[in-house]
Amino acid sequence: MAMQHFLLAVLMFFFGAALASFFDVLTDPNRLRKRRSYCPHCRETLRWYEMIPLLSYLRQAGKCRSCGKKIAFQHFFGEFMGGLIFLSVFLTVFLGLGFGGRRMDPWNMSALVYSSLVFGYFALFLLISFADTKTFLVSLSWLLGLNALALLLLFFPQHPSSAFVSLAAGMAAGGLLSLVSFFHGWKKLGEADIFIVVSMGFVLGFAGVAAGLISASVSGIIICFARKWGGSVTDIYRMKLPFAPLLLLGTIFGLFFTRFF
Repeated sequence: MAMQHFLLAVLMFFFGAALASFFDVLTDPNRLRKRRSYCPHCRETLRWYEMIPLLSYLRQAGKCRSCGKKIAFQHFFGEFMGGLIFLSVFLTVFLGLGFGGRRMDPWNMSALVYSSLVFGYFALFLLISFADTKTFLVSLSWLLGLNALALLLLFFPQHPSSAFVSLAAGMAAGGLLSLVSFFHGWKKLGEADIFIVVSMGFVLGFAGVAAGLISASVSGIIICFARKWGGSVTDIYRMKLPFAPLLLLGTIFGLFFTRFF
């Protein structure tokens, strides 16, 4: 059984990396429509073995096989983080290393549907994160879908907290972020972030969403100071930073937090 879990964990890691690679291309505003993946420098169409997540980048030493120019490291990093996110979801939700500490029964239909919804939630969350990173714009339909998936989880017995507590956590987290946005200006924290935080409360409950918000906020502050090292406080305050990816990582932290703390 341990070997089966290990193989499934590897599979989930590369599935997450492949999904991240696809979302990276899908949300690229400079991508030529109706065309296969290509090198951004020489525009040569990539062959299938040049598009294997993570492995192709390492095998080609981060360079295009046709023109030899460097491929941006952000593509590799995005695929790696996508793999880590799906691996973390598998370990916490399916194997019970967090998220209430209960291992899923793979032969239970309710548990199987619940796990599928959780993976669907994080897949959509990953897509939203890529869109926010590249364009600072997120489709309302994606945000509504994210919250719909989170709400569906409340009706399953596998959910670690009651439906009432999860609903209250989502509303409280969304209300808190709305107040912060109101006092600091809506341009600092957009409406999309509020939608995301509400869904986080539905999924994680009070303790998990609090841990996720704190970790995302601290990470954002550290990144802002690192990017504007030596600049004024005003420059740091005015910096635009996509918050959805940090909220995604905060949600993963919240999954583990509910188990170990």
